[in-house]
Amino acid sequence: LWQMREAVESVANGRLAVSIPETNSDDEIDALGSALSVFRDNAQRKLELEIKQGELNEQISTQNEELSQTNSAIERFVPRTFLELMDKKSIVAVELGDYVERDMTILFSDIRDFTTLSEEMTPNDNFKFINNYLNKIGPIISKNNGFIDKYIGDAIMALFDSSDEAVAASIEMIRRLEVYNRDERVKFGRTPISIGVGLNTGSLMLGTIGESGRMDGTVISDAVNLASRIEGLTK
Repeated sequence: LWQMREAVESVANGRLAVSIPETNSDDEIDALGSALSVFRDNAQRKLELEIKQGELNEQISTQNEELSQTNSAIERFVPRTFLELMDKKSIVAVELGDYVERDMTILFSDIRDFTTLSEEMTPNDNFKFINNYLNKIGPIISKNNGFIDKYIGDAIMALFDSSDEAVAASIEMIRRLEVYNRDERVKFGRTPISIGVGLNTGSLMLGTIGESGRMDGTVISDAVNLASRIEGLTK
């Protein structure tokens, strides 16, 4: 009887790894032992399931965090605005040859005489300089509701729904460049830089080109080519 009492107390206190004493009688103690064994086994299974569920929830949470980080990384290469313009919920839905036709304003900008400037720098200094410059200019485009379609070395190609916002971004880029030259170029004895900006509004096709193993988002139209040529005339 005392062994059965200890087993009952152990199970009641959550200590499930306990042996239920066996009896050879058909009295109430024997029935209690059988019921206690069933209760202990059910409680043990429930505990095991809760542990597995907790582990599963932790795995799901970790996977969701990794997926969120992956999506954030992808957005650094494929702008969310590009997906929205393509009417795609995620990059997974993008297929080779997808495109939309829209009227947009195209902005081209590049640094004047960059080849001559880069020849005076080491490869490491080149990358530092370009990234420092783009870090100053790039945010101005998103601030004015545009998005950068691609970087072409020191050049920027961006798209805007509004031509007014494209003009505002261009003016702000020039003003930001003046501050950059004053505080980070002339102040340290470096040659100030100048940039050209060309704008054109027209119909274009925004979509994906490439092949099955490697594709890229791009824009195609005469309006894009004209914007590039206008930028060349701003010298």
